[in-house]
Amino acid sequence: MPDLNIDFYYRILDLLPGASFDEVKAAYRDLVKVWHPDRFPHDPRLQRKAEEKLKELNAAYHREPTRTVAEVTIASHRLAFYMGVIGKESEHFTRELQTQVEVFVKSAL
Repeated sequence: MPDLNIDFYYRILDLLPGASFDEVKAAYRDLVKVWHPDRFPHDPRLQRKAEEKLKELNAAYHREPTRTVAEVTIASHRLAFYMGVIGKESEHFTRELQTQVEVFVKSAL
């Protein structure tokens, strides 16, 4: 599956962009139950369709857009902590950490 924007993966999981990690996890589990190929042992056509749908669901879930958001949140909290605790005497360090967070955000999206 091509690496498309995060909104595409949310749509596959029947979610709105910005859903929490718990919402993504619950939606994924529900849809896997609905689309699991083992539910269609007597209909090869539906079993193939379910296999394709399950591949899409797995790709969307393992893209883990909300984990990326969580990681960015943690990184930004760390940045705020270091800026508050270390202060102006380590301005270079905080700029470097902020740069790393920005690079991470761009690569994650």
